[in-house]
Amino acid sequence: MKHRAFGIIFGIIVLFLGRVPVTTACCWPGGYDVFEEELSYQPAPTSRALSKKLPPLKHYSVDVTTYANGRTTDSRLVDSPLVSMSTPIHIGALIGHDDRTRVKAPHTQGKWRPHGLLHIDFGKGRGGTGSGTMIHPHHVLTAGHCVHDDELGWARSLTFSAAQEGDSTPFGKANVVEIYTVKEWVKKKNPEWDLALLVLDRDLGFQTGWQGLLSASDKLLSTLSMTVSGYPGDKGTKYLYTMSGRLKAYNDERFTYLMDTNKGQSGASVWTTLTDNKNYCCGIHTNGQTDVENTATRISGTKFDLLTEWMKKS
Repeated sequence: MKHRAFGIIFGIIVLFLGRVPVTTACCWPGGYDVFEEELSYQPAPTSRALSKKLPPLKHYSVDVTTYANGRTTDSRLVDSPLVSMSTPIHIGALIGHDDRTRVKAPHTQGKWRPHGLLHIDFGKGRGGTGSGTMIHPHHVLTAGHCVHDDELGWARSLTFSAAQEGDSTPFGKANVVEIYTVKEWVKKKNPEWDLALLVLDRDLGFQTGWQGLLSASDKLLSTLSMTVSGYPGDKGTKYLYTMSGRLKAYNDERFTYLMDTNKGQSGASVWTTLTDNKNYCCGIHTNGQTDVENTATRISGTKFDLLTEWMKKS
């Protein structure tokens, strides 16, 4: 009787206060507890400006389309001729034999142009490199640990070089002027929320094209071939490498796979090509265990809503 009374009181509190955030200490493998399944968890956004005066960037609409019980944002391929012209962050893992292949001259093919190299400066001589992907005219998607570290705090400055190959930067280096992430990452380092959206100082995407976002249902996700493309440190840091395969396992907020990665590929897009022959990001590569698996932050419905909202207002 006491347990029933407690349940009624808790229910009244929930109705009065609204959503109740519940965080598990270990999010993979595992799942939600009873309250997480019943209540919609909304993360607390946080942002940081890296420039005292933000450039007058145009705000672009974000077109959302329903696809196979999931949702996508628009994807743009650009194949036209060009009009102009450290230490890797975090971990990745090789699973048995290294099956990654190098993408040669990525700037010449539309599907590779959106992938780029991040140079990250945390100050006091500390920094490194990571990977990122264009997902809108001036927005890059990457991992949260590429912008905020427990020991070093916020990155002081970042640059993004789309389709870099060696020392060649066909689209130049774009400066990051603003960072969006969530307090779940900054304060708690919850691996389910290891993501960040970067705002560039110019509309680079009209030269490179960009990937759409795909929030896929479990049924669709299980049928897709995925590709991980980024800039690994064990391959010289400045060269784009890629590998494709199927997912190993997934839950609501993360998924794992056996495609090889290494340090420096943190923030790389885990992407697929849909029936419209366009490319869509389903997750963000974050970490791995050698000879076991690699892991990505999944673009869940909640993350899809958050990212599209950020893109609209920045």
